[in-house]
Amino acid sequence: MQPEIANRLSRASGAYHKLKRLKVWGDKDISQGIKMVSYKVIVQSTLLCGCETGAISKSGVKKLEVFQMRCLRRL
Repeated sequence: MQPEIANRLSRASGAYHKLKRLKVWGDKDISQGIKMVSYKVIVQSTLLCGCETGAISKSGVKKLEVFQMRCLRRL
């Protein structure tokens, strides 16, 4: 795995786990829309920051997609 991909996955994973630690995140009254917007603004932007500046292999893209789908399933 490319070190850049591993670094992105690590930072995005940390951002996602910080979101999960919020007490309001586990609240059933919070709509899925608010959670989705929070995910896109915080986690997805962290994950994809700088992607357009360099070349990523197909396996790197696959790893990014796997991470995104795992997070979305947990929402």
